[in-house]
Amino acid sequence: MLQYLLLLCAFAVPGIRALACPVIDSATAEDSKCLDITHCRTLWNIVWSCLITILACTWVSIHHNVVLDSKSGINIAALWERVWVTALTLLVPEFTVVWAVRQWIVWGVLRERYSGSSPWTTTHGFFVLMGGFYHFHGDEAHHPASREEVANMISEGSFAPPNILAIKGRGKRDVFSKTVTVLQMLWFVIQCIARGIQHLPITDLEIATLAYTTISVAMYRFWLNKPVNVSHPIQLKRIEGPVLQLRHFHWPSLEDVAKAAGGVQDEGVNLSELRQVPTLYAGKPEEHQISLANTIALAVGAVFGAVHCIAWSFVFPSQIEMSLWRISAGTTVAIPLGYVMSYVLIPKMPDGTQGGLKFMVIIVSMLAIPFYVMARAVLLVLTFTTLRDLPPAAYQTIHWMSFIPHI
Repeated sequence: MLQYLLLLCAFAVPGIRALACPVIDSATAEDSKCLDITHCRTLWNIVWSCLITILACTWVSIHHNVVLDSKSGINIAALWERVWVTALTLLVPEFTVVWAVRQWIVWGVLRERYSGSSPWTTTHGFFVLMGGFYHFHGDEAHHPASREEVANMISEGSFAPPNILAIKGRGKRDVFSKTVTVLQMLWFVIQCIARGIQHLPITDLEIATLAYTTISVAMYRFWLNKPVNVSHPIQLKRIEGPVLQLRHFHWPSLEDVAKAAGGVQDEGVNLSELRQVPTLYAGKPEEHQISLANTIALAVGAVFGAVHCIAWSFVFPSQIEMSLWRISAGTTVAIPLGYVMSYVLIPKMPDGTQGGLKFMVIIVSMLAIPFYVMARAVLLVLTFTTLRDLPPAAYQTIHWMSFIPHI
């Protein structure tokens, strides 16, 4: 449903034009019109609704791999992982989307392989990829099992897949929290559509928030049946005798992030040497699967950038801010689309030219990535700086929107 609302929003919102008006010095004049909360909203109302929605689209919507529960009570490793992955999603959402797409593609391979193993489901497949099955030493989880190990034990009949309820019961997020998240996003998208239809201005912060809802929709689509917030794995096999002491947690390095971006984080990973699967681990997709996942994720990234282009004709506090917004929004669309075209067209070229074209793409990528990151940073800054001078109509509310449940 969110997909259709976002599409409708793309057609409804561009009709908005903030009318030029005399510059009035005071935010107090505008705030004085907002004493009746049933007719107006304050600047804080705008910022609060956007931040809550962005939080729902990132922090809440990301389906992390298994992070083992801490014996000390506070799971610092799980908290830090959520923080840095959320920050990564805010700055470069394509990274998180490509992780979700890769797991979804690899799950398709597992589905075909385990199709005859009852009661194997989509949830079981994701549970394998996220490091949900473990080799135990005594009563303690020692290291995660690979998808090959799980497949071999199932085919040998030495391991029976657990009931789906046993897997879902290990997650910590209930139906209520997911429902609240979806309702918040629905409320926000409907509000943007309604403001577009009634020709009320939408702030740049709201446009940026709307863009993050597209990322959340993509993540929910590809992680539809992936368990959430699992910290207690299921025993696959018990290890006898002495075992190696493994690190429980390590701070992710820039190399880890770079490998994840290039789709090679899964390469060279030996799960028997790790306490848990890497943060962006997707189950070792093959090269053609990585290319497909990158193409899909970059297409989603282009849509993310295109949503920012809705504000192309909006009135900005200054000419330079309007120019920066247009250039940055255009950059966040053009660069991902360029990558998509290279992934689609290069395989269709004659064999003798593919090597040279791939080399050119690598060179262009090295030059383009800094510009893309800079464009994302500029958009992020402008979403807040432009709040200093909003047109009076931006503080008007849609009366009936208050009847839709939201935070």
